[in-house]
Amino acid sequence: MGYPFPINPDQTGDNEAIAPTTNSRSLLAGERGTNSTKRLETDADNNLYVVLGAGGANQNVNVVSLKSISPLATGAVVGTLDNVLTTLTTYSPVASKIVTRISVSGTMYAKYQLFLNTVLIETQRTGPERNLTIVFDPFPLALNASDVLDVKVTHYNVGETSDFEATVYGG
Repeated sequence: MGYPFPINPDQTGDNEAIAPTTNSRSLLAGERGTNSTKRLETDADNNLYVVLGAGGANQNVNVVSLKSISPLATGAVVGTLDNVLTTLTTYSPVASKIVTRISVSGTMYAKYQLFLNTVLIETQRTGPERNLTIVFDPFPLALNASDVLDVKVTHYNVGETSDFEATVYGG
């Protein structure tokens, strides 16, 4: 069901729609690049219902509200050797989840890689800051119950050891 149409609507051009089953007024959303409108759909907690990508109906995902985003997995490794791919944290949800961002940090510059079910899906490197946030915006990374997400690091300072941390956020 869409949000109720305001009693005193502003002059921004919001149009109303009549809900087919309840005959009540609700707000519409504009279809991008057209003059068509659609009703906004939310669940009982006001989470917006969206379709990710151009796939079929099996890609429908309920996006959780921002208030419910929290750390899903954390990890740290001390004394990481040079030129060794090292796992910082692994996350495998027991139910479908979304990942909105991953924060990583270390005492040296490094290459961070994300693996989804052992397949490399992202590589990023740190520079002078030694901190990095990988943001999945505007679309979060959807994980099924059987998926395994690994956050790994490699540093290249020969003969040196380093400490690294990672946190996976989502809901």
